[in-house]
Amino acid sequence: MTKVSYTKAPISELIIGINFNERVFNEILIHKFINNFISEYPRIEYLTPLPDEKLESNINLLVFDNNSTKSGIVLHRLRNENGNELVQIQGDKLYFNWIRTDDKNPEGQYQGFSKNYNVFKKLLAYLFKHTSEDILSKISYIDLTYHDRIIWTDYISDLSEIENLLNLKLNINILNQSKLNVCNTRFISKLEEGKGFITLSINTDYLHNTQNKILGVECSIKEFEITSDIDAMFVKLRNRQNTIFKNIINNKILEKWQ
Repeated sequence: MTKVSYTKAPISELIIGINFNERVFNEILIHKFINNFISEYPRIEYLTPLPDEKLESNINLLVFDNNSTKSGIVLHRLRNENGNELVQIQGDKLYFNWIRTDDKNPEGQYQGFSKNYNVFKKLLAYLFKHTSEDILSKISYIDLTYHDRIIWTDYISDLSEIENLLNLKLNINILNQSKLNVCNTRFISKLEEGKGFITLSINTDYLHNTQNKILGVECSIKEFEITSDIDAMFVKLRNRQNTIFKNIINNKILEKWQ
């Protein structure tokens, strides 16, 4: 089967993350990490730690858990000079974000999952080298998220026609309106295989410093079924993301993005 690449797809952000069930990176190690990669990521910010995200299965509710004993009191954010790479590290988490910097010309900016995953692996390898041998047993969940920012007016004249862009049909007759101006929705589903869940958010917004109307499509997969093969786990999540992408985007739009 021929592999199809969507080089014109408006991918705006890729987020790769690993989360632990206890504090595995102390402040000494985090500062060594920052100093080791300071030439690549010289821009440093300090923010409130990221929470854990979990789906309470008995009530089907997404909950956010802030635990400073695990996370520490600071999230360290490291950016490269170009601004298209962001590293986030705290006591129980490591995340790598690739960020699109030119919204007007998205084609060719995203270099694919493998290239970005290799950067994440390099960062993670440094931390694993300086932690305990049983660190794999302390992984709580892994996280893979894609953001797409679609200038929807390039494809449809009104959001009531959203089914011509996404495989999503909305009945706005219940509102007694002919047009739909804003979309803000979230879908959450348990993984059929594994022990995680998928979050799919679809929201309207404007491109930064422009009047271009966009539809933001964000899909996040969190997997709690952990094995010793981290690479295989992330490849499995990437394949799931590809399937969701092809399922959610209208086929005619996918053809235009090849």
